[in-house]
Amino acid sequence: MKQLKKIFIAMLISLSALLAAGILPAGGQVHPEVRLKDLGRFEGVRPNQLVGMGLVTGLQGTGDKGELVAAMMGNMVENFGISMNRKDLKSKNSAVVTITCELPPFARSGETIDVTISTVGDAKSLEGGVLLQTPLKAANGSVYAVAQGPVSIGGFSASAAGSSLSKNVSTTGRIPNGAIVERETSWGAGTDGRIRFFLKRPDFTTADRVAAIINRNYGSVATVTDAGCVDIAIPHAFRGNPSGFIASSELLRVRPDSVARVVINERTGTVTVGGDVRISEVAVAHGNLTVSVGIDRTVSQPEPLSLGETKVIETATITADEERGSMALLNATTTVDDVVATPDAVWLLSQRTIYRLPREPQQEAMHRPAPRFTSCRVDGRPVTMGEVTFLNADQRDVELHFRVALPERFGQEQYRVRMGSGRFSQIGAGRLDLFNLGPGRQRIEVEAGMPGGGWGPVGSLVLDVAPRLHERLWARLLAGLIVVLLVAAFLRWREFRLRERLATQRDLDRLQMQALTSQLEPHFVFNALNGIQSYLARNDRDAGMRYLARFSRLMRGLLETGQSRVIPLAHEVELLEHYCTLE
Repeated sequence: MKQLKKIFIAMLISLSALLAAGILPAGGQVHPEVRLKDLGRFEGVRPNQLVGMGLVTGLQGTGDKGELVAAMMGNMVENFGISMNRKDLKSKNSAVVTITCELPPFARSGETIDVTISTVGDAKSLEGGVLLQTPLKAANGSVYAVAQGPVSIGGFSASAAGSSLSKNVSTTGRIPNGAIVERETSWGAGTDGRIRFFLKRPDFTTADRVAAIINRNYGSVATVTDAGCVDIAIPHAFRGNPSGFIASSELLRVRPDSVARVVINERTGTVTVGGDVRISEVAVAHGNLTVSVGIDRTVSQPEPLSLGETKVIETATITADEERGSMALLNATTTVDDVVATPDAVWLLSQRTIYRLPREPQQEAMHRPAPRFTSCRVDGRPVTMGEVTFLNADQRDVELHFRVALPERFGQEQYRVRMGSGRFSQIGAGRLDLFNLGPGRQRIEVEAGMPGGGWGPVGSLVLDVAPRLHERLWARLLAGLIVVLLVAAFLRWREFRLRERLATQRDLDRLQMQALTSQLEPHFVFNALNGIQSYLARNDRDAGMRYLARFSRLMRGLLETGQSRVIPLAHEVELLEHYCTLE
C-alpha cells in the first residue's frame, strides 16, 4: 500500500511538471487536423495472409528427427524420379518449416515479398539452411506466391560437453524478398458506383466529420453507416475512375475526435493528460507553508590542563512560516487547459487530495490567457470547429460562444470583439451572434479583460463561408458574358432592322420612279411640246399660254401624287381633265 502511494504521488508530481512547463495546450486545438488516409482505409485496400509448408536443407546437424521430415524428404526424392527406401534417408540436416507472409494490396505478378520461416518439428536451429521451393496459399486454397532461398536468422545456438550457449531465437528466420508473386489479387471496389471508408478507430463523431468534409467538397455523396464506416457514392465526375476519386479524397483533412484520456506510466511515473479531461467542481483552500532548516556550528574547547580535544559541534535549527490561506473555485466544466490557465497556481485534484504547484513570480506576471472559442452553432445545431471552420452557403447566421480561463472572475468576464481589421467593440457576455455573413473568410478576434486592468492576448476564429451560386466568381463572369451577348445581339438586330428599312425605302423610291415614268408617257410629252411649238409658230400667244399652263398643272399634279400612296378622287378627276384637254 505504501509503495502504491509513493507511485501515485510521483505521478502527480510529474503531471504538475507537465502543467507548469506549459507542455499541455492552453486554449488551443486539442486534436490537429490529419489527412483522411491517416484515419483509415478504403474498401478493398487490405493485405492477404499466405501460408505454406516446406523443407529447409543444409543444416549442420540441427534438423528434425521425426517421421514428418522423412516423409517430406521421401516425397521430394520421388518427385525428382528417384526411388529409394525412406528408412535410408537421414534427416539431421533437414527440417520441416512453415512459411508465412502478407501479400500487400495491388502486388503485381513478378514482385518479391519477405517471408518468415519457423520450424515445425524438433529442429534446434535453422542456421545455414536453404528453403526449397514452396507454394504459398491463401485461405481460399489458391497459390499466390512461391518462396525459396537461404534463411537468415537473428540468433545462434551452440552446445558441447554438456554446456550450451544461445542468443535470441534460432528456430525462426526470414528470407528477404524470398517469395515471388505468381497471382494478382483483384480489386472490385467501386464497380457499383459506391465505395466504403473504414476508420482505424471507430468513432461516431469522427465518422460524421469525415462524411461532412467529403460532402463539402463533392456534394451530398457520403453517409455514416456506423461508427467505423462511411458509405460514399462516387461522384459523376469520377465514374469509371474510382482510383482518381480515392487519390483526391484521401488528401482531405479532418480533425478526429477521441475520448478524454489520462495515460499513466507506473514504472516511470509519467502522466499524460488529454486536453479534453474535465475536473469535477470543487472549492480549493490553500496556503503557503515554508519550512527552513539551518545548521549552527560552535567550537567546544576542553578545560585547561585536561586531556580533552577541541571539537566542532553542529546544532540544527528549524523554523516554519505559514501564510494566510485563500480560496479558489474550479467549475465542473473546467478542463486541463483551464487548470494550466489558473494565474496563481497549478492545481492537481483527486478524490481525496488536493495538490498545488505555485507559479514563479515572473510566470505570474507574464500569464495573460487568451479567450478560447468553445462552440459554434447555426440554427441551434453545433458546427465542427477547426483551424478554419467551414460553413455552407445557407449558414449565414452564426452563434459563437467563447470564454477565458480566469477562475477568480467566473461570471464577471469582460470581452471585446472585432471582425477583420475593424475596431474592437466591447461586450459583456461570452457570446457573439453574427447575422447575414458575407462569403469568403471572416476572422473574428476576441480579447478578455484582465484582473489587473487592460486586455489580454487575442483569441481568434476563422470562418470560411461558402458563396451562394450568384456570389461565385464564375457565376458573375457568366452573368456578365450573358449581358454582353444580349447587348451585342440587340445591336445586331437594330442594325439589321435599319438596313432592312433602308432597303425598303430604296425599293419604294425605285417603284415611285417607275410609277412616275409610267404616268409620263414619252409620246404624250412629245406631242404636248409640239403643240406648244405650233402655237408659237402661228403667233397665237394666248392659246399657247393656256396650253402651257394646263401642261404645267398636269406635270405638277403628277409629281405631287407620286409621293402619296392615296390620291383623292377629285384630284384624279382634275388631272384627267387636264390630260384630256391637252390631248
